[in-house]
Amino acid sequence: MVRIALTIVVVIFGFGLIAAPQSVQAGPTCTCQYFGQHLQVGTKICMKSWKGLRVATCGFELNNTSWKISDKKCQQSVHLYAPKQRVSVAGLDLFLNNYSLSKPH
Repeated sequence: MVRIALTIVVVIFGFGLIAAPQSVQAGPTCTCQYFGQHLQVGTKICMKSWKGLRVATCGFELNNTSWKISDKKCQQSVHLYAPKQRVSVAGLDLFLNNYSLSKPH
């Protein structure tokens, strides 16, 4: 009788371990890209949007990393990540205006 009870306890405990939810955290490889740079989740940058320069935060959207652009204007305390390659401001502005995601192609 003790053997049967012990077996039942072990089986129930085993199923409990299998069915127990495990916390899921962002791994070290989860990053957002900005001009070829890989930035960690939680990083805040100053990003150009159709509303002007805004604070963008690297986060998750449907289990994928993405930039969440806020309505908050950029301040000097927010680090502006510069592209690794040299790009003129005029060239970057032209590119962003001509290839905006909000415009139909």
